Amino acid sequence: MTQKANNQAIINIIRQGQVWESVESAEKELHYYHITDALNRKWQTIGLNVSDAIQVFEQGNDDNWTRIIEPAPYNPDLSTNDLINMLNISPEDWRIRNDMQIILNTLERRNEYVSRIVNVNRESRFLLLHQMKDEYLQHDQLTDEHFMQLYAVNPVEALTKYF
Repeated sequence: MTQKANNQAIINIIRQGQVWESVESAEKELHYYHITDALNRKWQTIGLNVSDAIQVFEQGNDDNWTRIIEPAPYNPDLSTNDLINMLNISPEDWRIRNDMQIILNTLERRNEYVSRIVNVNRESRFLLLHQMKDEYLQHDQLTDEHFMQLYAVNPVEALTKYF
């Protein structure tokens, strides 16, 4: 069984026009399909039929045949639990669930994560999450003094803000 590059729920799929004119029978015509994924992004892919288009979509972004044509809109109500569910992260994946709770601790970070992730699979979720953590620690780290002040008041909140 091959590993899927895109392993996420499809909310909607709509057949569009033909990719190119064909003299073949109608069942061999290649069509564009628009797919709305669980993160509310619109993709364009191709396929002979819906099942084929889903298989092509699952192979992931290639910037030619399968690509995001509309990014997800900013979600003012996006919680970490919503994001975990949208990304289809199982309860057994407790490490990434915990990391998400800590690293994506603001609405802005959660929406940034949605806007930056392309293919949704175990590896890409992990890599982007830790890339964002590294960027944040490199550019937006709290000063030691400010961290100590926050820690004295509430250690858990201070650690959450630290990341």
